[in-house]
Amino acid sequence: MEKNKEFSFSEIFGDAIWIQAGDGSGFPVFRKTFEIDTAKENIKEATIDIVGFGAFLFYVNGVLGTEDLFLPLNSDFEERNFPEGEETAHRVYVSHYDITPILKSGRNTLAVLLGDGWYNGNYSDVPFGGRKLCYRISVRTASGEMQIVSDEKDLWHPSFVTDCVFNCGEAQDFSGWGDSFLEADFDDSGWEHAISAKALDTRYFYSDCPTDRVISEIVPKLVAEHGDVVVYDAGKNLSGYPLIEARGDVSIEFSEALSGEDLDEAHMHSQYFAVKAGEKPQLTHPQFTWMGFRYFRVRGDARVICVQETHSNVDIASDFCCSDETLNWIYKAFLNTQLSNMHGGITSDCPHIERRGYTGDGQLTCRAVMRCLDAKDFYNKWIDDISDCQDRKTGHVQYTAPYTHSGGGPGGWGAAIVLVPYEYWKYYGDDSKIRSMYPQMLRYFDYLDAHSEMNLVTSDRKNEWCLGEWCTPGPVALPAPFVNNYFYVKALEKVIEIAAYLGKNEDVSSLQERMDIRKKAIVAAYFNPHGWNRSFMGNIQGANAFGLDIGLGDESTKNAFIADYEKNAYYDTGIFGTDIVTRKLFDYGRGDIVYRMMTAKEPHSFGTWKEKGATSFWEYWDNARSHSHPMFGAVVAYFFEYMLGIRYEVASDGIPQVRIAPVDIPQLTWLKGHITTPFGKIFVSRVCENGAWKTETDIPEGIKVIE
Repeated sequence: MEKNKEFSFSEIFGDAIWIQAGDGSGFPVFRKTFEIDTAKENIKEATIDIVGFGAFLFYVNGVLGTEDLFLPLNSDFEERNFPEGEETAHRVYVSHYDITPILKSGRNTLAVLLGDGWYNGNYSDVPFGGRKLCYRISVRTASGEMQIVSDEKDLWHPSFVTDCVFNCGEAQDFSGWGDSFLEADFDDSGWEHAISAKALDTRYFYSDCPTDRVISEIVPKLVAEHGDVVVYDAGKNLSGYPLIEARGDVSIEFSEALSGEDLDEAHMHSQYFAVKAGEKPQLTHPQFTWMGFRYFRVRGDARVICVQETHSNVDIASDFCCSDETLNWIYKAFLNTQLSNMHGGITSDCPHIERRGYTGDGQLTCRAVMRCLDAKDFYNKWIDDISDCQDRKTGHVQYTAPYTHSGGGPGGWGAAIVLVPYEYWKYYGDDSKIRSMYPQMLRYFDYLDAHSEMNLVTSDRKNEWCLGEWCTPGPVALPAPFVNNYFYVKALEKVIEIAAYLGKNEDVSSLQERMDIRKKAIVAAYFNPHGWNRSFMGNIQGANAFGLDIGLGDESTKNAFIADYEKNAYYDTGIFGTDIVTRKLFDYGRGDIVYRMMTAKEPHSFGTWKEKGATSFWEYWDNARSHSHPMFGAVVAYFFEYMLGIRYEVASDGIPQVRIAPVDIPQLTWLKGHITTPFGKIFVSRVCENGAWKTETDIPEGIKVIE
């Protein structure tokens, strides 16, 4: 079984067919019993290849087949009738497991539960289709091989899941239900036969992308009791659910914040879990969804065992700590937020309201995530999603990957098709994505050209958003064409480097010419050449940083930029400007200003969130909407690159190299940390003694040190 390689349906599933419940409604459980006519010790190997839509759980002989959750991995599963008429690519990720230990001689039973998920939940305004199942069990014994496949001999019945709204909650009714349906001797004579379902016109893959798991179990604290309602605190904002022992009717609601001693309704986001227990206490949790929350209230007779934190099983591969608690909080809160938004192989905007893999948010944070987490296999999969989501006809790159109808813009969002594969190449040393996607990158620039006026990107797809900046404090003041042209140029810089690496020398000069034209258009439209502070639109919302970052402006522009943030040391920027302003201040050696901006208590800063008791990053600088949005966390990359000074990348010759070049922050007295590259761990410790910084490093032999 080779990962990340395309297979035909028959290569994986043999003679299996897609099946569904007879009436096509409800949340079914499917059963099949089969005989293995040999002794247990003669069962040499048994595997299952399985996909269930929208999401599935499976049991073999009453044993849960895997600890993986919310399968299958999210993807652009098959063609849908989107009104835009765009042509994207499609794939399905098949789950493969060794079930040898749980098979037995004689009669065996497979039971599969289906619920809503990425495929058919309300997550998308245009679901792909109904609930359906396909599997093949392959058994190799001492005397030969046998195949057990999904077909119309499978039996089905409505399960104990009675309602599932994928990004809101789930309801369960255990009246008349136990777990005996999992066993071979269960009487299923009243069950109905499955019927065939429409096959998918798609591509099939296996993936080594980390799946969702229960990552930790947290004992929540009691907040208050209001009659039969009990309010709990999980201790931090997270993604997951409570594990409860229910008696009778129990309902649970969730929120990211409190109002007094009860849930803050503005941050509940309609999340719920409801259970109708049978005659005996029922140990349960949601089967097909998770919640984004910190606080929850329980109504009814239920014992809360713990809160199970769930997200992609991605390890933390870094550490950072220093003499300032706000900076330490930023690092930890970013990790918490980012991990809470890694589900189903995508990096999402929030774990509850939308759950979409926004390309804007994802390209912003990928540099920080690659330095903080062991995320190579995760991004290997998500970059394929970005590739799939490009319109084959026009070159347009969707605002989300996998594609679901959402808002965004052609620059900050679409540029993900360049920026994420580029960062993947430079950090991991794997050039496979830039090689395979280079033609798509060029097609993206053609699309931007077709949506430009006076060499400025002025529109996107008809009747769609054309955002530039987003989530600023107050209204967005930067013109969208200014921001979109910035990303056009930024992406061109990377593609010129990629073209040279790939030996596409014939493309380099034409790409350089396109970049020069776009730069001139930005200057002509937005640069004020007069006066001492030669600026882009008066440096509103970090405009000078955008220009300076692509080589525009001059020393006066730079000085005006620095002076503005030295005077007003707080963020007036949105998702893109926050990253760019922070990076440029570090580039100019002004870590002192960055420190003041990050730790400020008012009006807009990470320090503001910490002061208000947050444990994660918010969507807006104020208290609006989601409290779990990782996009502002792009700046955490600079904790390693500038504060610790680890300037690491894989050079074009394939040799990993690092230059230790920290930017001094006079407000700190010490800091230390590490990143874990594919070539080993790079550790830096810095201590300020008598006004002078002392730096110690530990760098693996395989990484070249650049002075």
